[in-house]
Amino acid sequence: MKDTIRLVASAAVLAALLACDIFPSFGPEDDGMKKLDQARALWMAAGPDRYRYAIRRNCFCPEGYVGPVVMEVSGGVATERLYVASGDPVPQEIASAFPTVDGLFTILEEAISEGAFRVAVTYDPLLGYPRGVSIDYDEHAVDEELGFEVTQDVEGL
Repeated sequence: MKDTIRLVASAAVLAALLACDIFPSFGPEDDGMKKLDQARALWMAAGPDRYRYAIRRNCFCPEGYVGPVVMEVSGGVATERLYVASGDPVPQEIASAFPTVDGLFTILEEAISEGAFRVAVTYDPLLGYPRGVSIDYDEHAVDEELGFEVTQDVEGL
């Protein structure tokens, strides 16, 4: 009987300690953040300061928010965003829907840090930028997923 009480008490103490985050956690988010940091370091070292690329959003969004959009970026700032199909400029009020490469890294970092249910990324092996991104923020929510796909590789200008 004493052994059973001792076992139950030990399990309760262990559960309380785990709930208090006393033990470090080594989950998928740690691996995701490590890969993100490595890819970002490669981008910082090898990526061009001025570049062009095209990106498409995968989301349950109005048509103008999907793209694909070809972007020109200089010094981390988008200088041009044009819809690939029409050549029309992206309206300023929705321009932020199409991030720069640095913006993609920020979106990924926030999703991982905030504990998104699933974050899947493929990185370019030469320059490190995210080529494909899929984020499911909440396992139980519907239509909150967000994704990005690079449809034209980064090209230095």
